[in-house]
Parts: sequence; C-alpha cells; structure tokens
Amino acid sequence: MGSVPSTSSSNGYQIPFDPLPRRPEQVNPSALDPTPYPAGKSQGETTFRIRERHFYNIKSTTILQKDELTCNVTGITQLPDESIVLVDSMNCKVKLLDKTFKIVSQIRLPDWPMDVCISTDDIAAVTVCDKRQRHEVHFISVKNNDLKTEKMFKLNHECSAIGSHDGYLYIGSFDTVFKYKPCGQLAAIVFQNRVEDNYFPTVQRLKINRQLNTMFVTDYRNNKIRILDLKGEQPKRSIRRPELAFPTGVSVTTKGHIFVCCCKNSVIMHVNDTDEDANIIATHADGVYRPEAIHFDEKTNSLIVGQSGDNLIVFFLEFCAA
Repeated sequence: MGSVPSTSSSNGYQIPFDPLPRRPEQVNPSALDPTPYPAGKSQGETTFRIRERHFYNIKSTTILQKDELTCNVTGITQLPDESIVLVDSMNCKVKLLDKTFKIVSQIRLPDWPMDVCISTDDIAAVTVCDKRQRHEVHFISVKNNDLKTEKMFKLNHECSAIGSHDGYLYIGSFDTVFKYKPCGQLAAIVFQNRVEDNYFPTVQRLKINRQLNTMFVTDYRNNKIRILDLKGEQPKRSIRRPELAFPTGVSVTTKGHIFVCCCKNSVIMHVNDTDEDANIIATHADGVYRPEAIHFDEKTNSLIVGQSGDNLIVFFLEFCAA
C-alpha cells in the first residue's frame, strides 16, 4: 500500500481538509458549517424527500483483508445486476457489495483509488492517483462475485474522476477532462479551465448521462456544476447556488434529475439544469459527513451516498409536489 499523501502536493491539488478523516463522533459539529436549509425544503416546483434511511457498515474486518483506517468512499457505481462497486480511498481498496450492501469481494490497489465507472458490463475502470507520481487506470473484472485486476495503463497527469461513453473513457484531472481510448491512447481534450495554483480543482468528479448526451462536472473550486456536451465543446451552462459548498460527487438520472453531494456543509442536494430549483435532501443531521460519492438507483428510487466514515448511507426517496 502506498504512503498516505499529505494535504499538499507539488504535482496536484491540496487534499481538502485533513487527509486522515475523523469519525463523526470525534468531530465538533460546529466545525462542519451545517447548512441553514432544512432537509426536504424546496426552492422550486418539485422536491424529493426521504422515505427511509439505512446505514450499512462497509469496513472489512476479515483477518487477511482488514481495513486499518477509517473508510472514505470517493466513488460509487452500479452493475447491471444491481450490485455495487465502490472505491475506499483511505484503505486503497475496491469493494463489491451485493444487493443487501454486504461486502462479497474486495481487492487492494497499489495506491489511492479515486473514482470508478463501468467500462463494460462486467469491467469496472478505476483511477488510481497518489498526487505525486502514480497516475493509472485499472480495469477490474467483476465475475461470480469476485474482483480481479485484468489490465491497467499509465497516465502522465492526475486522475480524480472517470466516466465512460461510446467506448471511450473520460478522465478528470484537476482542471481538465481528457478523452481516452481503452488502450490508454489519448483521443482528445474535451474541457479545460486552467488554474495557476495547486489548491482546489475545477474538475472534481464527473458523470455522463447517455440519454441527454451530456456530461456533468463538479467544480470544487468555484462551487458550481458545469454542464458539457460529450463533444467537448464549451459548457452549455452552469449551475451555481449558495448551497453548493465544495461539490464533490454527482449523479444524474435518465430523466435529468441531478443529485450532488457537498463536502463543506455535508449536504445532499437535488438541483435542475435551469438553476432555478434546489432541494436539500439530507444534511449532517441525517448522518451525512463529508460526502464525496453519490449514485441514484432508479430501480429502487434510492440515493447511495459514500463519505468519510465506515457507513454507507442509503436514502429511499419519494417524489412529491412542493
């Protein structure tokens, strides 16, 4: 396992907050900058609200694969059979969960895994980045409830985000989104918003909506969501609201509903692309703590939230008029 990065890097952005996340019970709630907006409050015509909330422990306690550090989930994706693949960056692991959110397989990577997407039906692509010298994409097969590394390729830049579409991989790197062939050959630079320092990124995570032919990129630095087309042209538009405080993970449904998690104020939000409708779904009071990854399961109408801590949170939602 690679060494734990410090909060600064000579070749990349500073890791926000402290690199070793503390358990929620050890944190002073006043330091979390809790949102002033109550959960479920709508500022537009539609809203989602929590119907049920469940916590699932994802810390491995098996003797040979025991997690030594507090979990920190920075990427989540879902396979066609509804099983979940997530990356636990602090323990340098990829974990496979079944439908009941039980760990059925796990694999250790050489350094911090940052994000994950489905490349093909049974292959997950994972970015590995130690902020200094290791920048890689690992392809991990998911067959018969087992994870196995199949291949990898190296990059000459950081790789904090990943998505796939039409046989290409889209990789986010601090202030740029690159388009790669699965063999590792660079196809194009699809978006760039250069910054001069190594503090906060303008490309944190990304999510691709195939039905809308659109990419959604969280801009951690400027507290906004950029909406791009998949040809890499200039942004169609941006969503910027006061509640978007250090946005991290983003998920988009086939109908265009956008869910985003915000690290600074520990908030889960629903927004739309007109920048007129915002719905605070969950806050620190609901158990949210420095969330970094989010996935919406359309079959169960649930939000799966990965964050700093050993529990994965699943919010089952219902849709209602404001």
